[in-house]
Amino acid sequence: MGAPAPVLVDLGPGVGAAFTTRVGGISLAPYGDLNLGLHVADDPHAVRTNRARTARSLGVEPERVTWADQVHGHRVAVVTEADAGRGSCDVTDALPGADALVTAAPEVPLAILVADCVPVLLADANRRVVGAVHAGRRGLVAGVVAHAVQAMRDNGAALDEVVAVIGPAIGACCYDVGDEVHDEVTGVLPVTAAASRSGGRSLDLVAGVRAELSAAGVSTTTTVGGCTSCQRGFWFSHRRDGVTGRTAAIVWLR
Repeated sequence: MGAPAPVLVDLGPGVGAAFTTRVGGISLAPYGDLNLGLHVADDPHAVRTNRARTARSLGVEPERVTWADQVHGHRVAVVTEADAGRGSCDVTDALPGADALVTAAPEVPLAILVADCVPVLLADANRRVVGAVHAGRRGLVAGVVAHAVQAMRDNGAALDEVVAVIGPAIGACCYDVGDEVHDEVTGVLPVTAAASRSGGRSLDLVAGVRAELSAAGVSTTTTVGGCTSCQRGFWFSHRRDGVTGRTAAIVWLR
C-alpha cells in the first residue's frame, strides 16, 4: 500500500487540479485500492479514509471537498462557501442531481466521480472561477458540457480565458455499443461515431466532449490519462469490471 498518486494538471496560476488514480488506498477488492465513491457498496470507513488521504496529498482540507449526487443529466450546481464539504462524509448530503459543479469560492475543492465517463476540469484563472464536469454518454447528449461552460460565464468567467482539461475515460477502442445507443449519440454528435478494437460500432466520448467544448467557445483544451478500460492497473472501469471503485476529478481555487 503506497500513497495516493494523483495526476496533477495545470489550469493556470492559483488553480489546483488533479485526476486521482486507483493507487494508494485501503479499499479491498473489487474496489481496491483508492476507491473514492461512497455509493458503490464499499466499506464507508475505507472510502472516507481514501478521501482524506487524497485530499492531504493535494494539500487541501478533506472536510472542504464538495461532492455531487451525479445522475447523468445536465444540471450544474453553483457551489458557495456555505456548500463546502457537502457529500464528503455522507452520500445523502451531496449536492443533489448535479453532474457539473462551478465555484468562485476559494479553498472549496470541487470533485466529480468517474469510472469510464469523461471527467472535465475547467478554469478561468484570471477571473477566479473553476468547474468540474461528469460527462457520460447521457449527460453528453443532454448538453452538460455546454451548460457547465455557460455557468462558468454566468459566474464571472470570460469565455476566451476558460481552459479545459479532459481526463481519463473509456476510449472508442473499448466502448462497444448497440445500434440504438450508437445512433442516439451520433445523431446528436456525429463526431462520436467510431469502431472498437473488435471492429464493432463504438462511441468516442472524448471526441464528443472536445466538440462540445469547441462549440461552446472553449479553445484551449488538453487531454490526459488515456483509456480507463485499457489501463487496468491505473484507472477504475465499470465497463471492464462491473463492480468497481471510482476515481475523482478535483479542482479548486487556492
